[in-house]
Amino acid sequence: MIGSKRPAVRHSSCLFCVRTLVVTCILGLLLLGGGPEADAQVVFCPATGHYYEAVSATGLNWVQARDAATARAYLGKSGHLVTITSAAEQNFVVATFASALGNYCWMGAYQDITAADYSEPGGGWRWVTGETWQYTAWKPGEPNNGTTIGVSSEEYGMLWTDGLWNDHDLVSSATTGYIVEYDFPRPSFDLNGDSHADIVFQNTVTHQVAFWYMNNTTYTGGAIANAIPSAGYALRGTGDFNGDGVPDLVFQNTTTGQIVFWFMNGSAVTGGVAVVQIPVAGYNLVGVGDFNADGSPDLVFQNATSGQIAVWYLNGTQLIGYESTHQVPNTGYKIVGVGDFNGDGQSDLVFQNNSSGAVVVWYMNGGQFQSGVFVSAVPLANFRVAGISDYNNDGRPDLLFQNTTTGQVALWYMNGATLIGGGAVGPIPGSNHIVVGPH
Repeated sequence: MIGSKRPAVRHSSCLFCVRTLVVTCILGLLLLGGGPEADAQVVFCPATGHYYEAVSATGLNWVQARDAATARAYLGKSGHLVTITSAAEQNFVVATFASALGNYCWMGAYQDITAADYSEPGGGWRWVTGETWQYTAWKPGEPNNGTTIGVSSEEYGMLWTDGLWNDHDLVSSATTGYIVEYDFPRPSFDLNGDSHADIVFQNTVTHQVAFWYMNNTTYTGGAIANAIPSAGYALRGTGDFNGDGVPDLVFQNTTTGQIVFWFMNGSAVTGGVAVVQIPVAGYNLVGVGDFNADGSPDLVFQNATSGQIAVWYLNGTQLIGYESTHQVPNTGYKIVGVGDFNGDGQSDLVFQNNSSGAVVVWYMNGGQFQSGVFVSAVPLANFRVAGISDYNNDGRPDLLFQNTTTGQVALWYMNGATLIGGGAVGPIPGSNHIVVGPH
């Protein structure tokens, strides 16, 4: 995208050339449903974005409980014995599982007697996940490496009836279960830190940027950015570009092509920087994703005329490389966002046909097309994909739509490329406010 470009190759075997089945789905049906039903025993914690459950099981030692927790799964994620790394998580576990804690429960803490920092009774403690051992909530006087049958061997963590921690030996006749934690990544655009994906708008007249705080399809509040971009700068995507754990915004000048980043702290702009390189004329910024799996978000461009796709690989806001895809989509298909739709850890591309509204996912390996699939439904006329993130906290990206005539916003909950539910998102945004992310 800077200097010479790889020649565009339009393959006759491209996914868009053959379409076998499209199921038309009306928004009215979606309004009847919510997200996928959750197991009543599994509970979501907003403080961590993870799910938890208490499992009753008598007679298990700590190792057996650890293995049993790993064997359990929820929404496709394997579990592990709970690892409590903050006061907020501790309070949640105690408040949520008070009845389970009426008996002693195994947790994911153990003492590594081979560690360099091992000492009794408080050295060498670890979490089963490898997370940093820092926060603790030991019961007064614990850990104490108490003796069992004359042997000091209390190297495993348990939750007492009051939720405080105790060290214990491998076997405990008092424990009647264990608590499982299922880790899910936080949504890509959680602006207010409540573990729910939010929505960002830009006013097409004033250029003002605004945010909706969301809980699935429910609007819970909003904010306006404390700065207004210069005329000609269109908001094109979101991502954490300075590595502070807070989503930032990326703009493109619609005339010059210049790329500019706004560093954010919630809805407040704290700084910004422009990329030195300018994209080749005609290439529009259409999405943000991590295409080389280096933990830093990259930028995706599409040529408005040829449809050619290119990826800018970034280190923070610095361009470190670029690549053009070998395949070029058929005419009329435009990239509308990025997400990992097949769960392989790679960012994939989502397209929508300008005429039919059909939505297609390209499964990617880095910057190259591997295979693709049509999404199992076609939105109603005038509904365009406007954002992609995980809105129902199941670890899978969902599709956010906006009606180009009425402004109505709607969500499709997805399982890969399969529609599993959704609904309208209210209220109707103000006039001239278009959804621009996250994507």
